[in-house]
Order: sequence, then structure tokens, then C-alpha cells
Amino acid sequence: MKFLAVLGLSAVLLTGCGGPSASVSPSVSPSVSPSGSSSDCAAVQQDWAAGGISSDWSGANLVNCDLSGAALGEGKFVGADLSGADLSGANLYVVDFTNANLTGANLTGAYSISLLLEGANLTDANLTGVEMESGYFSGANFTRANFTNATLLIVDLTGADLTGTNLTNVIFFDVKMPDGTVSYENCGPPYCAP
Repeated sequence: MKFLAVLGLSAVLLTGCGGPSASVSPSVSPSVSPSGSSSDCAAVQQDWAAGGISSDWSGANLVNCDLSGAALGEGKFVGADLSGADLSGANLYVVDFTNANLTGANLTGAYSISLLLEGANLTDANLTGVEMESGYFSGANFTRANFTNATLLIVDLTGADLTGTNLTNVIFFDVKMPDGTVSYENCGPPYCAP
């Protein structure tokens, strides 16, 4: 039982109807947010490895968690602490990071559609080469974040803080900037006509 607890699992011994059998399941219920313990990272990795994110990870402690290459489609990480996390190459399809802490996180080469970063903190985050489509980043803090060679398509940055942000070679297509203007900067084929 101690070994299973380390893996974030619980076991139940079932008897009757043909004899004893064992049932093993995650110790975190999909309807209950993780407690924010240091084992949250291992539990999220296990959830992802089992075929995708099925649990609500809102408020989880994922500091320095390695989720590189993870498919976190439809994951809910509202208010989670992902500071220093490695999300490089991750697939962030319809992921909710509202009010999450992604300070210093590595999202290099990540791909997202319908990503929610409303009120999230991405201070000093590395977003080099990300492709973000149809994102809502209102009020997010991108202070000193690095977006070099990123592609932002139909993204709302209303009220976001871009102080000191590196926007070198970023392609903007229909991006609502913090001041309310819409940017098509550096846009060319295939997104914009020549």
C-alpha cells in the first residue's frame, strides 16, 4: 500500500462474487482538485500518460514539473502553480490556465488552440517559437517573457502587460493588443496575402 501511495494510487481489496480481486485507481478524483502537494506533478504525468488529462488540476502545485511534449488537451489548471514548469513542445488544445502562475515556465515550441491565460502570470516565461491560435490572454502578465519567432493568430491581449517582452520576429494575425488596436505585424503567407 505504501508503494501505491508514492505513485499517487490507492487500492481497494474487493471480496465476494468469485473471490478476492484488487482495484487500483488514481487517488485524486476527477471531480476534486488536487491538494497542491508535491506529488501533483507525478499525478498529472500519470493522468497524461493514461491517455489525456481527465482531472481538474485547478490549484495544483506543479512547480518545476516536466510536462514537455505533453498533450494537455482540455486540461483545467485554474490558479495552478506551474512556475518553472517545462511545457516545451506541449499540445495545449483548449487548456484553461486562468489565473495560473507560469513564472519562468518554458513553453518553447508549444502549440495551442483556444488557450485561456486570462489573468495568468508568465513573467520571464520562454515562449520562443510557440504557435497560439484563438487565445484569450486578457490581463495576463508577460513581463520580460520571450516570444521570439512566435506566431499569434486571433489572440486577445486586452489589458495584458508586455513590459520588457521580447517580440522579435513575432507574426501577428488579427491580434488585439493591450491598447485595443489590432495587429497584423510581420504577417505574410500563409496567414496574410502578400
